[in-house]
Amino acid sequence: MEALMRSKVYFVPSYIGSLKYLLRVATPLQNRYDIGFLIIHPNSNLREQMITFCKEKGLTFSVITDELEVSQQVTVPFYVPLRKRYVHSKRCREFLQAERPLKIVVTKTKYPHDTIVKEANRLGVETTLLQWSYYNRRYTPAYISVHQEGLFSTSSRVLAYQIILKAITFFLDIPFKEARYAHTYGNPRKVGVFDETEAKYRAKFFDPSIIRVIGAVDFQIVHELKEKIDSDVFFRKELLKKYNLSPEKQKIVVVLSRYYLGKKDGHGLEGEEHIIFHYDVFKTIRSVFAPNEAELIFKLHPAEENVYESYKELGVNIYDDEANIDELLCLSDLYIADPATNVNYMALASNISAIFMNFYPIKSPEEHLKHYHISDTALDMASFSQRLQQFKGGILPKQYDNSQVNTHSLDAAVELIG
Repeated sequence: MEALMRSKVYFVPSYIGSLKYLLRVATPLQNRYDIGFLIIHPNSNLREQMITFCKEKGLTFSVITDELEVSQQVTVPFYVPLRKRYVHSKRCREFLQAERPLKIVVTKTKYPHDTIVKEANRLGVETTLLQWSYYNRRYTPAYISVHQEGLFSTSSRVLAYQIILKAITFFLDIPFKEARYAHTYGNPRKVGVFDETEAKYRAKFFDPSIIRVIGAVDFQIVHELKEKIDSDVFFRKELLKKYNLSPEKQKIVVVLSRYYLGKKDGHGLEGEEHIIFHYDVFKTIRSVFAPNEAELIFKLHPAEENVYESYKELGVNIYDDEANIDELLCLSDLYIADPATNVNYMALASNISAIFMNFYPIKSPEEHLKHYHISDTALDMASFSQRLQQFKGGILPKQYDNSQVNTHSLDAAVELIG
């Protein structure tokens, strides 16, 4: 009976990656609250991926979308977007009134996740924004310039439509403390971020007094996992068996940038180019480490399909979304990645040797070095090969500074949520 009366906390992920991150935060809170996940996403593929994961893990979850019934999609100018916002707002409000959660924890407060925050605020539900990743693209000058060019290339007709729509939403939102129709940020009551740089950035949108630096949750989790793997022989043996890895050979884990995503901005690679390009990365590693010397581990991005089967001929072990990158990382001797992936936070906490490579057609990922405290990157295949040789010879200098890592970050996140 006591369990039935416990307060509810709902976590709101933006996609499968943030869902897994939030699950890590939610797990220690299960002793105090009934935990649920609220899926808000207009994209059916990403939404279905989250739904499938929740079902497989036996998680309590609900789904809210801004999609309209066919009968509601009347071809009247401005009607559909305004109707969608109204319906979405109504669905969020009805969910909150039915579930009566004590707290809502989100990873984003912009559309479409702004609405659940705004409605929760109206109903007195405590709202917390928890940073789960470093949003690298927004800091990139090349990204900003490309999208500024896109803004000015918008047709005058579309621009006029957008201006009129904003004017309409402005007048419709006058009665409300937080906008119901405009795509404005929701205002959480608490904000937890990774570092001071992020705190300064968030202060542009939120009251600085509600922002707390707690670090990435992965800091504590990976630090403790690495300690356990190194100290518990039987635990390490079980993990090696889980991933079908050898206990004798060195292990090199590689996390690739999805360069093909930038193709639409003119700075990326076509899909086939991307595959060939990174085939050369593994080929270079193999030129330094023979199959009998090292196992190569390649972890796919959670939202990525496996188009890398050709890499297996180089002895590359490819792991999909079922594998845990933190376990693969902590089992490894060397970590290889570009400067812009959030897995770099895990590398900092693991304290293993690392090589960072930036072979992107533009060098904007170099902007991310300060955020991950990376001291050096290989800018071409020759310098990459040189660093591999240094690692093999035991003389690779440390490529990052992890002195700032908070090994109690998960505890800090749980304390922030309360």
